[in-house]
This record gives sequence, structure tokens and C-alpha cells, in this order.
Amino acid sequence: MTIEGFSPFDPLKVKAGSDDSIAATRARKREIENILSSYVGWYDPFGELVQNALDAIDKRREEEKAQGTSSNYRGDIRVIIDLDENLLTVSDNGIGMTGEQFQKFLAPNFSFKEVRTSRGHKGVGATYLAYGFNSLRVYTMAPGHRARGRILNARNWTIGELDLEPPLVEPDAGAMHDPEFENNTRGTSLTLRFDETTTPGKLSWMGAKTAETWATLLRVKTGLGALQPLEDLRCTIICVSGGGGDAV
Repeated sequence: MTIEGFSPFDPLKVKAGSDDSIAATRARKREIENILSSYVGWYDPFGELVQNALDAIDKRREEEKAQGTSSNYRGDIRVIIDLDENLLTVSDNGIGMTGEQFQKFLAPNFSFKEVRTSRGHKGVGATYLAYGFNSLRVYTMAPGHRARGRILNARNWTIGELDLEPPLVEPDAGAMHDPEFENNTRGTSLTLRFDETTTPGKLSWMGAKTAETWATLLRVKTGLGALQPLEDLRCTIICVSGGGGDAV
């Protein structure tokens, strides 16, 4: 299945429509600012990316069970902390996104989560990931749909003047930060870049330089710590530092 092309789009207009007036822009920014104000922890980006992956795997498990194919499926999460490039990637082999979902998932309060079964609850995490940072890359695969996109300078737009052009999700032909994601048939891979405007600004802030140390931190600070010992899910933590890397 080839990667689908798409026209650049403003994810905020999925909800708010095509009104480009100053009042409408101000209202959109205010909504985004309110969302970002609820994310003040330095581990929030880790928590949201991991939570999205866990939820996607849960949903695929449900689908595989309904189809009688659950014995053939094992959940897989890869977390790549790249201290050299200041990048964080979380990839999963979960449910993936359809074309419609891909167009909508960054919009405020648009959630695919089911309260009854989902581990997370805010429903605005994807909006935070897009507009709390200046670079978010997305690669998603689902039956009949495969797309790669990026949204750049969204945080600068959120905190900047009203006359700035709103950021668009546009096709992304750049190299994958997690090339092994291509081995999946379904799932989603998200990559964040940190900078002086984000929290944290540098992934090296904690002094953690090994995959084992990061694995310990993520078990404490994210949903990985809630996994049951016998749960059929594999999680690989990779830390890239000084041109090399290790994994657990």
C-alpha cells in the first residue's frame, strides 16, 4: 500500500469551520492556550505519547478479538529518546488512523477514546502534542489508508501575534526517525522535537543517558508502569546519545 497524498490542512478548522476573522483566530488561540495550560509537567509529552500508543493497542486488541484473530496479535511499542537530535518518538502497532481520523485527530476535544475502556481521559492530548511544540511528525497506517504528515511552528503561532499564518498539516517525505515502524502493517508513529520554547527544552535535562535509566523513569511517570506482568505487549526503550545508542 502506497502512502497517500493529501492537501495541507488546518486541523483547527475541522471543528471551527472556515472563519478566518480576527475574532475567530483569537478564539482558537484562546482554546489552545487553555489546553496547554493543563500540561505543565516535564513528563507530559512522554505520558501523552505513551498513552496514545497504549490506547491504540487496546483498540486493536478489541478488533482482533472480535474477528477471532487475537492469537495472532501482540502489541508492540517503541520509545526512542534521541538526546543528540532532541527528538522523542513513540511508535505502536495499534489500530492506526483512517483518512477521516487523520484529518481530525489534532482538533481540540476530538477524541477516539472510549471512556469505558480507554486508559487515558483528557481527550485533548493530540492537540497539546501539536500546538505545545514546533515540530510534530505523524506516520499512520490502517487498512486502506497510509499517510505521513507534519505540523511545524504551531507553538510559535500559539504564543505569537494574531497576524501569523496558522500552521498546516502537510505531507512529510523526510526520513523516518523510527525506520523499523515500516515493518508494521498498522499503527502510528509520532515524533516530537523539543526546543527553547517547550517543556522540557532539552531531553538531556534529566541527566538520563541510558535506555535502562529511561525505562525506569517511564515506568514511574507514564502508563507503562500500569502494565500487568503477563500483558501481551512488548515495549522497547531506545536511548541515542553521543552518536550511539542502547536499548532495553
